[in-house]
Amino acid sequence: MDISFFKEQITNLILDLSNQDYDKISADGRTGRLDTTGLKKAIDDYGCKIVPLPENAFSLAETYPADENAILIYLPLWTQEEGRSDLTISLDCLLKDSKPLAKINDLRVL
Repeated sequence: MDISFFKEQITNLILDLSNQDYDKISADGRTGRLDTTGLKKAIDDYGCKIVPLPENAFSLAETYPADENAILIYLPLWTQEEGRSDLTISLDCLLKDSKPLAKINDLRVL
């Protein structure tokens, strides 16, 4: 399993982040370890507006196998103010009911 299997889910997750649709992300379990308040606080504290991923974003991702049905992905985010930013999203990407799911593990400056 590789990142291409989760590309659509990751793209949609980052689009929802860029639209600040935290409740939607939380409602379907994509917040992972973070709750809605923590997710919003992390982005607000960073101080820049997240924008959708450019096409080349996936070539910059770092992936690590977690097990046979899951991978851990570190992916830089883009902001309106900076372009590629040093804010990085950590994602747990796994199969849930045989469907790909990307859940936020963490947001941090790297």
